[in-house]
Amino acid sequence: IPRDEALVTNLPSRVIENLFWFGRYAERAEMSLRLMRTIFKQLNGVEYFPPESSEVLLGAISHLTGTLPGFSDNPVLWQNPNKELAALVTDSERVGSIKFNLHNMLSCGEQVKEMLSADTRIILNELRDHIHAVEQAYKDGLPAVPEESLDSLVTTLLALSGLNHESMLRGMDWMFQEIGRRAERARLTATLLKYTLTKPLPSM
Repeated sequence: IPRDEALVTNLPSRVIENLFWFGRYAERAEMSLRLMRTIFKQLNGVEYFPPESSEVLLGAISHLTGTLPGFSDNPVLWQNPNKELAALVTDSERVGSIKFNLHNMLSCGEQVKEMLSADTRIILNELRDHIHAVEQAYKDGLPAVPEESLDSLVTTLLALSGLNHESMLRGMDWMFQEIGRRAERARLTATLLKYTLTKPLPSM
């Protein structure tokens, strides 16, 4: 489809809204998962991780996901973070959690499934399976190696992003997904930088 022809194609506002939010929720889920894996790796690593650095990362995940107050200035949760971290992964009723964002992304995709390619629909079905697998892994709290339990979700979201960038026609549907992704990426990157790089830490 020529770019000019695609841009003048009329789309219902409902479709545009769902494409836009599909992109935003996908970016929210991906960035939250990346930071969550980093937190798990640092907290469970064999090398010493200073408590001050741990507090910064834990506070950042609460601000990035918008699940405040969360870890923000909460020494009780800093000492025992596992329950809160598990909730941020699997609590679908908690606005901003990873599962909440994934479910909303899938819901938006379902509303515009006629505009999604067969390959995209396959990836979304795989994502549903991976969400269920994570639910099972977290049913008794954090699994033994929690960062590895999130790998399949990250990989599937990366596959979705790669498919959109490399194989999707640059029409209106692609454009509104991309607007959503880039707007959310800019907002979340600014949030992440604010809550990880602006607080001075004691010199080690």
